[in-house]
Amino acid sequence: WSIAPAPREAMRACRMLLPGAFAPMAAPDLVLCARDAGGAVLGAAALAWRAASGMPGFPVLAAVVPPARRGGLGRALMEAAAAAAAGEAPALRAWFPVPEAAPEAAFLRACGFATSHRMVTFECDRAQTEAFEAMVSGLLQRVHASGRVPAGARLVPLAEAPGPEVALLVAREFPTLSPAAAARLEAGEAALHDPALSAATMLGDRVAGVVLCGARDGLLHVPVNAVGPAFRQGWANMLHLRQVARQALDGGFRGVRFTCDSRVRDTMKVGMRAGCRIVEDAPVFIRPLG
Repeated sequence: WSIAPAPREAMRACRMLLPGAFAPMAAPDLVLCARDAGGAVLGAAALAWRAASGMPGFPVLAAVVPPARRGGLGRALMEAAAAAAAGEAPALRAWFPVPEAAPEAAFLRACGFATSHRMVTFECDRAQTEAFEAMVSGLLQRVHASGRVPAGARLVPLAEAPGPEVALLVAREFPTLSPAAAARLEAGEAALHDPALSAATMLGDRVAGVVLCGARDGLLHVPVNAVGPAFRQGWANMLHLRQVARQALDGGFRGVRFTCDSRVRDTMKVGMRAGCRIVEDAPVFIRPLG
C-alpha cells in the first residue's frame, strides 16, 4: 500500500470509512488515504489541525477496511498522521473518547496512546436534577459571598450574545467543529442545540462561556458547556450548571444528560452527590509527539 493525502476521487470512500470525522458538527483539516497498487482505498486517517485550549493535541481518527486489518496498516496511518503533525502540536489525541473495553482502545494503546483523563456522562431524573440545582445554588451563594464573581458578570439568552464570539469560543474548545456548524452558531441558528434553550455568560461585552442545550427523548441534553480560559475560576461553570438544572425543571423535562471532563472536580462532585447516574465513562487517549 501507499499513504498520501486523499485525492478527490478517493474522498467519498474516506468519508464512508470515517463518518465521525465528517459529522454535522465536525470536519477534518487533513485526510490521509491508504490505497493499494490498483488504487482501491484500504484505509484512511483524519486530522484536525486545531487543539482545544485545555487539551493539547490535534484530534486524529483512523479506520481500515476489514479485509486489510491486522496487517499493520492502521499503525502506518497513525504514524503518517504523527509525522504530519510533528512540529505543529505537542501531541495527538483520539478524535472521540473511547470506552476502556472497546477494540479501538487496544488499537490506540498499540499505537503509543495512553489515557490522559476521562469524559463522564451523567444522566439525572427530576428528583436528582432538583438536588443538583440545590447544590449548585448553594455553591454559587458561597462563591458570591467570597467575592469571586466579577462585577458585571451575567447570564443571558444565547441570542443576546455576539454570534462571532460564541462561535469562536466553541470552536476553540471543540477543535473538530465543522465550518458549517461554526457558521450556524455565528448566525444564531441551531447546530445540534436549540438556541431558545441555550445561554451565554457575559462579562461586560465579552463572552466568558457558552452552554448549548437541546431536547431529546424528554431529557435536556447539554452537548456543549464551554468556559474561556481566562474565566475558569469556577463561577461561570456554576452559572451554567444552575441554568441547565433550572431550565430542565421549569421546562417540564424528565431530567438532564450532560458530559463532564473528569478534571473539572466541582461538576464531578455535584453530579455524584446529587445521585446522578453515570451512563458513560470513556478515556481520552493522548500520544505525545517528539
